[in-house]
Amino acid sequence: MGHLSLHALQKNYGSTTVIHDINLEVQEGEFLVLVGPSGCGKSTLLRMIAGLESITQGDLLMDGVRANEVHPADRGAAMVFQNYALYPHMTVAENMGFSLRMNGIPKVQREQTVARTADILKITHLLPRLPKALSGGERQRVAIGRAIVRKPKVFLFDEPLSNLDAALRVSMRIELSRLHKELGSTMVYVTHDQVEAMTMGDRIAVMHQGRIAQIGKPMTLYKEPINTFVASFLGAPTINLITRPDVDSSPEHRSLWQQVQSQAPQEAHQLGVRPENLKIAASTAACASLVLSEQLGDACIFHLRMNGLPELLTLKLNADQAPPSSGQILGLALDPLHCMWFDKAGQRVASPHLKA
Repeated sequence: MGHLSLHALQKNYGSTTVIHDINLEVQEGEFLVLVGPSGCGKSTLLRMIAGLESITQGDLLMDGVRANEVHPADRGAAMVFQNYALYPHMTVAENMGFSLRMNGIPKVQREQTVARTADILKITHLLPRLPKALSGGERQRVAIGRAIVRKPKVFLFDEPLSNLDAALRVSMRIELSRLHKELGSTMVYVTHDQVEAMTMGDRIAVMHQGRIAQIGKPMTLYKEPINTFVASFLGAPTINLITRPDVDSSPEHRSLWQQVQSQAPQEAHQLGVRPENLKIAASTAACASLVLSEQLGDACIFHLRMNGLPELLTLKLNADQAPPSSGQILGLALDPLHCMWFDKAGQRVASPHLKA
């Protein structure tokens, strides 16, 4: 089992509310990612599920049973922290088997459980070592193994990869995804890294200021964000947001918007276009100058300055296309099929002229 139900969950510190009315269902065996910027409340919400933070209002149900006042050790959840939290004087085997020893599990059974878990994580050769003799990735595997041996209903991960270098984060993302498929366990994973969220989660809950801004499958959120916050947070490079021009706007700004003017909803205040959907055009009516190009091996990222726009525009092309030189003037084109529309409040609005 491992079904979580959060009903109107709220967390207050004194008169300050940091978690607002969270309603969320996490299905058995699901990998759910809580993502958002620092301070949005994602780790606090995870700690409320674990029992490390009290619940001010609302109900937390685990497999249909209210767990608000259940002791953390009795909730059937195992948490993996950012800082590993390994006992430095214990070997890997002793760290992994510590909770079993505290629960009175016989030594032979403990050793068998630890050995099986180490085999799953491919760390059998590390069992005799002390934590100081391990790399960051190895320590994180041990921390995950310590959680696995408890056979929890739910795994809770609090930014477990943030201390690792870029290459190791990629490797550990693959390992965690493999582990989820192998164990079939429910996992709730907190991160501020939208790449981790997009690549690992069955579903993503994007958090903003203590609330869930939107929840859904990764590509659904990427293609159909509910507001400018979600649109901007998911995607690297970030989405281009272009405000509707007025009479004082530059000719370039007006020309760019006019390309899709006929498809714009009446209430549209901004249009959003992903960098991969902004195109170079032969016409220079809507032109911008190249400020910086970044070669990423498989792609080129161009940062462009258009008269009248406060922010640089970002354009992404395949690396096999010849990059322009700095300062070169480029014409830009928009395709209404790849434009998103937002009102003055930043909420997504649909074009009446295009199918949703």
